[in-house]
Amino acid sequence: MGSHLLVETSRNPECPKVAAVSTIVNRGTPLKAYVFRNYNLLPGVRSHYLGGCQHQLWQAIRATSAAPGYFQEFTLGNDLHQTGMKI
Repeated sequence: MGSHLLVETSRNPECPKVAAVSTIVNRGTPLKAYVFRNYNLLPGVRSHYLGGCQHQLWQAIRATSAAPGYFQEFTLGNDLHQTGMKI
């Protein structure tokens, strides 16, 4: 995947808008969803969820695949990510 940024994929006309969710597990409860996306939100629009398009592809893949029992948690900045949302 290299060091390409998620938002750079949106320059490819054949690439759809994509979002993947990880869970931040070190900020207490309730757990926080983190949305990795390859597009910017419209000006003035705020998401209900943490996240963004400024991350590298490999970081999004690593964070969203950190399933306990299979892969280690992933540290991104001050946050500890695991796969998807836990209910």
